[in-house]
Amino acid sequence: MRLKIYVIGGVYLVMMAIVLYPVLSVEIPALCDYLNHLARMHILAEIGKSPAIAKYYTVRWQPLPYLGMDSLFVIFNKVLPIYDAGRLYISCCVLLPVVSALVLHYVIHRRLSLIPTVAFLFSYNFLLAWGFVNYLPGLCLAVIVFAGWIYTAGWPRWRRAVLFCVPTTLLYLFHLMAFAGYCLAVAGYEIAVASRTGFRSWRSFMVEAMAAGLQAAPAVVLALGVHVEPLIGHVGTHYYMLGKGTAMASPVLFFTAPADRIAGGLALLLLILGLLTDRLRMAPVIWGPFLAVLAAAAVMPNVVHGIYGMDYRLPLMLALLLIGGVGVTERMGPVAGSVAIGCILAMTAVRSLGIASTLRRLDGQIADVRHVLTAMPRGMRLLVAQSPVLPGDVPMRRATLHVALLAVIDRDAFVPYLFTPFTTVRPAAGMLASSTPFGSPLSLSDLQAGFGRKDGPRPPQGDGLGGRVYWMGWENKFDYLLYEHFGHRSPALPVNVRLVSASPVADLYRIEGAR
Repeated sequence: MRLKIYVIGGVYLVMMAIVLYPVLSVEIPALCDYLNHLARMHILAEIGKSPAIAKYYTVRWQPLPYLGMDSLFVIFNKVLPIYDAGRLYISCCVLLPVVSALVLHYVIHRRLSLIPTVAFLFSYNFLLAWGFVNYLPGLCLAVIVFAGWIYTAGWPRWRRAVLFCVPTTLLYLFHLMAFAGYCLAVAGYEIAVASRTGFRSWRSFMVEAMAAGLQAAPAVVLALGVHVEPLIGHVGTHYYMLGKGTAMASPVLFFTAPADRIAGGLALLLLILGLLTDRLRMAPVIWGPFLAVLAAAAVMPNVVHGIYGMDYRLPLMLALLLIGGVGVTERMGPVAGSVAIGCILAMTAVRSLGIASTLRRLDGQIADVRHVLTAMPRGMRLLVAQSPVLPGDVPMRRATLHVALLAVIDRDAFVPYLFTPFTTVRPAAGMLASSTPFGSPLSLSDLQAGFGRKDGPRPPQGDGLGGRVYWMGWENKFDYLLYEHFGHRSPALPVNVRLVSASPVADLYRIEGAR
């Protein structure tokens, strides 16, 4: 038995090293929104030390759904420089899907197993690629807390409900969707438990449901007392049925490389073969929560009130629930098990090598942008524009969409599209007209349209996506322009900008006459 534990532990350690290699091989992982979140972490750490940061931003602590990431990162940043703290945080995001699947599997089957190693194929996923690093740990924590709910099924109902108020509230503080995913799983579990008795006692079922719901009460009370920065103008909700297939495959999609789809196909093939040959078996306890989360994922719009990627949030939880629920039967011999683990290990290694290569290439682009920004004095206001995106550049451009936010960290600069909805950080009152709750680099046509103009009367003009049209009269609002061209420079830049520094990726211009 001890030898078996050592073997299982050794396999997990080897695979942990494999999946951590891409993150640890670069200085700054290019994970889209992560760079924006990293800038917010710098503001939280430095606002009391940097006059420029204090001039441009304010911090207001309140029980917001992003508070979990902010609190953790502040702790990490006390012992590590910010970029090292960031890699530590991302390393946790890479490993947490495996940890959560392992905990759930152990609670359901009450034994250590190598089946959760399948989750290593999901360590690099859509959520991580897009930098949803405030949500990803919360989702994994939701699976762990749900495992605790299953484990304590025999406890006195009211004592159990009160006890779970604490972790459930923590889930809300990490992310509202993580909290919602957990509530769905608990609801599905309780309905499935009652259905096994044919709902013979509706009174008993309602009491159990009330006890289960009680744990969510503190989070609901906190949410009702929160004031968030409103989005600007009309924002819509959109449902893209054609995108559901990609959304369901998102647990294994990183940069949509062929290895991603092969890894997803391999995981599905192993599950189907195992179930058909009776070498694997699904625990009945998992079907209720799985179906509840699946139903929500199936009807979830792609955009909800201006927030993109909502239908990509729950599929990873579905994958982790399945992994936790799968168990081996007596027909799973050592040869078949070894072959399966070997396939998972090989595919994980192939993916990690490809991802590491891509992240190193993107890290080089980030280094070019950071080098260009060294020519800008500290504490400046930085406007960001981007050349048109070519079809083949989409994945790489997406990864570095928020690279300019590193100017907040390296130069204590003001960048207009720092994330501010549902966060502790806000632009200072004097910077509102020069900022937007969220956004991306401007196009050259935006620069031309905004030159020499003034902001309209209140209320502020919206950009149609919930952001603010902040670039009216930009020549008087900003000191420098960062033009991200990625080798495709345009001659159509405004005449009032002077080149200060250039690179193969981006150029820095001084805005003449800015005040």
